[in-house]
Amino acid sequence: MDVDDTNASSPEQPRAEDRVAEEGGRESASGCARGPESDFVYVKQFPLERQAGKVYGEAEASFERVFQKQKKEGTDSNEWDLAKWLSRNVGHNQADKFLHLPIIKERVNASFASKDHLLKAIDALPTGTSWKSQLLKVTGDLKSDEGVEITEELELWFRDPVECICELIGNPRFQGKMLYAPEQLFEDPKEEHRVWNEMSTGDWWWETQLNLPNGATCAPVIVSSDKTKLSQFRGDKSAWPVYLTLGNINKSICRQPSARATILLGYIPVPKLDCCTEKAKKATRYNLFHRCMRLIFESLANAGTNGVMMTCADAKVRWIFPVLAAYVADYPEQCLVTCCMENHCPECPIPADQRGEHQDSEAYITRDQDSVLNLLREDSLGSRTIDLPRSNIFTCFTPNLLHQLHNGVFKDHLVQWCTELIGELELDDRFRAVPTHPNLHHFKNGISSVSQWTGCKHKEMQKVFVAIIADAVKPEVVRAASAAIDFIYFASCESHSSHTLDSLRATLSTFHAYKDIFIRLGARNPEHFNIPKIHALQHYARTIRMLGSADGYSTEAPERLHIDYAKDAYQASNKRDYVIQMVNWLQRQEAVYFFDSYLKWVSGRSELKNIPASQIISDHHAGQFIHALTNYLRANHCGITPQSFDTFDLYNRVSVDLPIIPETSSSHCADVVRAIAPTPRKGRKPAEPGHFDFALVRTNEPNTHTMHTALSGS
Repeated sequence: MDVDDTNASSPEQPRAEDRVAEEGGRESASGCARGPESDFVYVKQFPLERQAGKVYGEAEASFERVFQKQKKEGTDSNEWDLAKWLSRNVGHNQADKFLHLPIIKERVNASFASKDHLLKAIDALPTGTSWKSQLLKVTGDLKSDEGVEITEELELWFRDPVECICELIGNPRFQGKMLYAPEQLFEDPKEEHRVWNEMSTGDWWWETQLNLPNGATCAPVIVSSDKTKLSQFRGDKSAWPVYLTLGNINKSICRQPSARATILLGYIPVPKLDCCTEKAKKATRYNLFHRCMRLIFESLANAGTNGVMMTCADAKVRWIFPVLAAYVADYPEQCLVTCCMENHCPECPIPADQRGEHQDSEAYITRDQDSVLNLLREDSLGSRTIDLPRSNIFTCFTPNLLHQLHNGVFKDHLVQWCTELIGELELDDRFRAVPTHPNLHHFKNGISSVSQWTGCKHKEMQKVFVAIIADAVKPEVVRAASAAIDFIYFASCESHSSHTLDSLRATLSTFHAYKDIFIRLGARNPEHFNIPKIHALQHYARTIRMLGSADGYSTEAPERLHIDYAKDAYQASNKRDYVIQMVNWLQRQEAVYFFDSYLKWVSGRSELKNIPASQIISDHHAGQFIHALTNYLRANHCGITPQSFDTFDLYNRVSVDLPIIPETSSSHCADVVRAIAPTPRKGRKPAEPGHFDFALVRTNEPNTHTMHTALSGS
C-alpha cells in the first residue's frame, strides 16, 4: 500500500494553555464523554488552531428521518416483536407454516399473513449500506484438450467502505461514545508519564492529524479478515469475511457484537481453483486476495485524499478523512497481506534465523513500504497493490492477544515445555489438587484431556500455573514462566502508562534471559527460539504507543463475528450458491436491527423533550424546581432567571460512573437511578408500573437536618 507523500506544513506546538487537567468522567474536547482513567488525568488537547473535529453545520440524523415517516404511518409494537422474532429465529418454511396456523390467523391477525408478506415488509424497512457483486475471471495454468487455457469465474460480494464508514460514524446510538480528535493523556502535570488506552491517545492519530488539512476529522479505519469454515461435519465450504470498524468508537463498544459497531465489508471468494496445478494454486490465491482487496478499498483511496462531508452521531457535519490505521489478523494472514514469506516477520526485516534474539523494541525498524511495492510491481506474479494515502501496512498490524499470547506463547510453547519437564500425569495431578475457589476454574480432570481450548481456559490456567510448577522444576524455569505470564498480564491491560510499558519490556527481557533453560533441559527441540509468536512480542510496546492498548484489537472479536456474519447466514441458506443467499439474509437482519435500534431511540426521546417548567412542577410534583434552578444559576454567575414557560428536556434515568481500576474492564461500573413514570394500558399492551429509585445525593449545601450525621457525607 502506497504512502501519500503530500504532507501539510508542520504546525506550531500546542500552547501551554491548550493543556487541561480533567477529572474522570468529564466530557473531553474531542467530543466524547470519556470514562475515568484515574482519579485525575491531565489532557493535552490537539492544537486548537488546527481545528481537528471542526463542525461545518448540522444535519438530520438517520433516525430522525425514519421518525418523521413513522409518525405518519405508525408502528404496532406487538406486531413488530413478532416479526423480529420470526426473522431472527425461524427459517422461511417454518415461518410460513407458523403464520398459516389457524390459531395465529384467528387470534394474532398480523398484517403479514405469509412468509412472502413478512419478507416484503422487512425489505421495505430502512437498511444499511447496499451490497454489490463483481465478476472475476481467474485463468489457470492448465489447458483443455483443445489447448485453451482453463478459466474459472468467481463472484466478489462487497460493500463500499466509504458508505460503511458514513453509516458507522452517523449511527445515533454511538452518540457520546465517539471521539473526533486525538489527545494525549498524562498522569502528571509535567507531562512526564503518558497514558495510552483508546486509539485517540496513541501517537498514530496525533501524527496523522498533523498531516491532514486544518478543519479535517480523521476516521481511523480498523480492518480485520479471517477465513473460516462453514460446514461442520461434511463438505469443504468456507467463507472469508472482511470486517471494518472505526477507531473513533469507544473500544468497549467495539468489543460488543450486539452493538453492531463492526460492519461486514465483504466476502473474499474461496475457490477450489480446478484450473490450476497444485504448484500454481498458492500464488493464484495470493493474487486473488490482493485483487479483491484492491476492488473493495478502491473508494477509500480517494476519500482518504480529499475527504468526505459526513453527518456524525451527534447530528453534526464534519469533513471526514478515512485512513487505514490498523489491520487485525493472525500471523498467516499478516504474511499474506504484506506478501511476506511465513518464516519471516511481516513487520520488520529481521533475518529468519535471528528472530529468537532479544533487542530493545526501539532497535527494530519496520519494513520499507516503497521498496517492497517496487519489488512487487516488478514481480512476474503480478501481485496487485492499492494506494491508500497516509497508510503504512507494515505499521498497521496489532498485537494478537488470543493467538500470539494465550494460544501461542502460553499453550503451544510454555505449557508444552513444562509438560516435558514435569510429566503429563504429574501436571494433571497438580491441577486436580488445586482447591476450589469462586474465582478460579477447577480442572478436575487435569489439562491433558481437554480437547478444545478457549481463551477463557487459557486465562484460568495462567492464574495458577506458576504456583503449580513452582517446586517441580528448576528456579530458572519458574523465573522464565513467571516472566512470560507477567508479560501476558501487562499486555492485556486496558490502559497503559509509561510505568506499565517499562514493566512490559522488563518482563520480556527477563523471559529472554532465562529461556535457554528449556533448551539445556531438553524441553525445547529444535535448539533455537526463532518462533514467530515469540518474536512478535518485541513489537508490543511500540504498537501500544502508536495505536493504544492491545485489548481494542483482539482477534477474539472477529472470530465471534463469524457466528453472526458467516455461520448463521450459511445455515439460513440451502447450501447451494450460498453466498448470495447469505448476503440477502444479512441485509434483512440488518434492516431488523436498524429498525429495532430506531424504536429504542424513540422510546428514550419522544415524550421527554421540550417540557415546560409549569408541567414539570405539576406532573412531577417538583414544587422547588424553579427556585432550585435559580439558585444554581446564581451560584455559577449566570444572570438568567428561569420562568414557568421555559422548556426543558427530561431524562428517565441517570447513569453514575463508579471509580474503576484503569487497567481493567470498566463494564458494570455504573449505578443507574431511574425515574420512569407509569404507563397506562394501550391496546393489547399491558400497563407498566413506574420505577422510582431512591438516591442520596451530596449537594455541598448546608443542611441542618443532616449535619453531624452519617448523611452529611463527611
